[in-house]
Amino acid sequence: MSKLDVRKSIFPFGEIKTAIESIEGLRKNVAFDICAGFSITLSKIFKKVYVLETDLKIVRELKAKIDEERILNVGIINAEYLPEIDFEINLVLFSHPCKMKS
Repeated sequence: MSKLDVRKSIFPFGEIKTAIESIEGLRKNVAFDICAGFSITLSKIFKKVYVLETDLKIVRELKAKIDEERILNVGIINAEYLPEIDFEINLVLFSHPCKMKS
């Protein structure tokens, strides 16, 4: 089982999707998924999803999955530091503890 599949088996994606969709007044333009786990789910809700992932193996798995499903609104950032963001983000999710540097 891949690392990405392990994460998917742990999180209740259906419940998370329902909870996000029920947030009143939430603009659904941009979501940020810290430590990849929700990006495919978020791609069905938001216009654009950015994924920040430190593990190159997971980045490769996620990229393959996104390509396989022909998802066009997900961008992947492979980095150990949070990048500077100069645009509005409507939702940030932390999928799990990951090794980020400050």
